[in-house]
Amino acid sequence: MTLKELELIVGSRYVSDSPLEIYANLLSVSPDREVYVVRPGSTKEVSQVVRLANEKGLRVIPRGMGTRSSASPLSHTVSGILLDMTRMRLVRNVDPGTMTVTVEAGISIAKLNTVLASKDLRVIEGTLCPFCATAGDTMGYGPGENKYGPRQEQILDLEVVLPSGEVLQTGTAGMGSGHLSKYLGPDLTGLFLEANGSLGVVTAVTYKMYRLPEALDYANYAFEETGDLVNFMLSLMREGVVHLPSLYELYFWPAETFKLWEGLPQIRNQNKDFKAMFDTWGGKYPRDVIGIVFEGKERQVAYERRLTSQLADDCGSTGDVGPEPIRDHYIDRNWDGNTKAHEDFAGTATSWAEPIFRCRVDQYPAAREVTLTAAEANGFLAGKSYWRGARLGLRTVSNYPCIMYDASDEDAVMRARSYYKTVLNEAMKMGCYRSVETQLAVEEDSTAFDLMRRLKKMLDPNGVMAPFF
Repeated sequence: MTLKELELIVGSRYVSDSPLEIYANLLSVSPDREVYVVRPGSTKEVSQVVRLANEKGLRVIPRGMGTRSSASPLSHTVSGILLDMTRMRLVRNVDPGTMTVTVEAGISIAKLNTVLASKDLRVIEGTLCPFCATAGDTMGYGPGENKYGPRQEQILDLEVVLPSGEVLQTGTAGMGSGHLSKYLGPDLTGLFLEANGSLGVVTAVTYKMYRLPEALDYANYAFEETGDLVNFMLSLMREGVVHLPSLYELYFWPAETFKLWEGLPQIRNQNKDFKAMFDTWGGKYPRDVIGIVFEGKERQVAYERRLTSQLADDCGSTGDVGPEPIRDHYIDRNWDGNTKAHEDFAGTATSWAEPIFRCRVDQYPAAREVTLTAAEANGFLAGKSYWRGARLGLRTVSNYPCIMYDASDEDAVMRARSYYKTVLNEAMKMGCYRSVETQLAVEEDSTAFDLMRRLKKMLDPNGVMAPFF
């Protein structure tokens, strides 16, 4: 009866138990499991679906656009309802008076910023990819953190459907005061930001808005020693807020990643600057390259670019290698090159596993080696099916180690799971951290983890939300 009951809530067009559709959304199909793909069109429908799931004992897995076809091997198919939020994509309110915008969970950040650009406004992205849905954006470690603060500072309010089906407004709008502050007593907004669907379903998000920048510039500094890169990052952290407020994005890549890119014609030939960079190196890649996007007033950007170059020289940089790859990374954060590499690797069944985690800046060299060792131990070779990037935040480095694998190959899936778990377990041993759903999936004995588990039990006593616990 569940299929019919779901159809009564959202309509028959927006419910499916087709194995093909389940596979397209979860990259896994198990015939002995009860799985439905549901596309609600409103917060009311989300609430009704969640209430039904509670009654039937089914899990609810919220999903945005699955932009990068990146599947965590920890979250493959379970019995339950996959809640596809992509029908909910309204821009509910643009308020220049408070410089806020409220949107539904299924709209992409790219679409939102396209709408805002006509008003000379934008929101700061919380993810690597602007084509992700806003619900996924709430947990992103994205660009702009150095200048505008972390994601937790960019989102003022969330509309959340709790596991009970109740609808919660987390910020001051919950008191009828409007979207003025994320704090309504304790930080309820922060509680749900990185819960990744494990505590409730985010149905709408209220962002701060900003003016579009007057000028942009790009630089990429090469380092032959990772220790020199670390010193440069520490220097930027010390100088950034006061002397270098134009620093918008700081993303870096090791030699292994350039090896993969140079072997792919669609990246090598992406533009003349990419080709010139590879031709200059002649296969001898710098150990590390950090790319920086500067934004602000024209005179400010030019001045701070000079200061940053001097800092890089003082820290042992071998020089600025030109505008790529950070310009390409900034302009197209979905990155056609990586997407094409993914598609070309093994066809349409290819997936990514990316155990993202954060560490202290001084831990970056060790974190870099942990991911490489884990990849090669599981048969994913650097420059072939493994690459990595990282982003410098205000106080931490976000690590993005990726492996590509064929999701139709059972052995490859098992090795991807092993890689994913190994990286996160080793990162946890180093004192690094990840968002709440992965932390709670790891057996850790700490007061903080215990409190998070108790919060989960209090909000979701039937274990409806997300199959991580």
